[in-house]
Order: sequence, then C-alpha cells, then structure tokens
Amino acid sequence: MSFRTARSTGAIVVTVGGDTLTGPEFETGAAPAQDFGVVSGPAQLTLVQGGQAAYQIQLSDTGTEPFTGLVRLSVSGLPAGVTATFRPAFVSAVQIATMQLVAADNATTANANLMVSGDNESAPGTAAKTSNVSLSVVAAAGQTGVAGRFVDPDGKGIAGVRVRHDTTQTITDVAGNFLLSACRQAR
Repeated sequence: MSFRTARSTGAIVVTVGGDTLTGPEFETGAAPAQDFGVVSGPAQLTLVQGGQAAYQIQLSDTGTEPFTGLVRLSVSGLPAGVTATFRPAFVSAVQIATMQLVAADNATTANANLMVSGDNESAPGTAAKTSNVSLSVVAAAGQTGVAGRFVDPDGKGIAGVRVRHDTTQTITDVAGNFLLSACRQAR
C-alpha cells in the first residue's frame, strides 16, 4: 500500500474474492504549514430563560508553523429565543473570543448541541473548523438562585472562583460562569 505525499482524505476500500470492506475515513500526508483548530469551553452550560451566559473560544495551532490567519466565528444549533454574539467576531491564534448567549424570557427550554465554526478568512474556500458544546436552556419559573459571570478587566472569564450562598456553592467554569440554584430564600 502506498500513499501520495500530498495531504489526502478518504476511506480505505479492500476487495477480496468479491467481498468489499470499507474502512473509516482517514487523513494522510503532511499537515499544512499553517492550520488551526477551534477550542470552545466549557463543554456544557446551563442558561436560564431571561438570562445570559458565555463560552470562551480560541484557536489552536495544528500546522507545522504558527497560524497567522484571521478566522471568522459563527454558531449553529441555538434553540429558539437564544441569540449569540461573538466578541471579537474575528480572531487570530493569540486571541480569546467570548460567545455571549442571551435567552429571551420565552426561549425554548431544551438541550441543544451547538457547533461553533471558524472560517479562515485568510484562505477563502477552505473547510471550516468546528468545535461542539452542549447547552441546556431551563425555565426561569420556580427557580430560586443567582447566575453570573466573573471576568477580568479585559472581559475574559475567570475560572475556579468559588461562589457560595448559605450551604449552596459552586465554582465558576472556564468562561467564568456560575449558577447557584435552589437557594433558600431570605426570611
């Protein structure tokens, strides 16, 4: 078996005695000099109707040289009534972007798989890179609690902050989000 030196993808197909077996998709050849991946966090987030939350997005270098291009970010799979805004909307390899989610008061309660995409604006026509995250939109009715986000002066989330009310506590995720629910009401 031999492979071309250029990068290629596909499945290996083997035919023996009239039987054909097809293997999984593969990729061969040298990695491009400059390439990137999209990294999103946290992996799972809960958003209360009428509330806000955020994911952090950044690029990873996957080529043989540092990626120096500009990537446009977008997202698909949002439940009805949830909007997303990227700040900034275009990123380079050294930047961290925030995908701010806002749920309307009547946003659809659902579990959704979101696909965050990065399109290389420096090389139009190349395939978008993606990252998947999960979002749970929950009803606000009947909730007693508080949600928020800790950020640094540049607006980047601060992970690992312990948030506590009475005996209920949580720790902020990678984007600085927290949700304390089922808090006891003040007397």
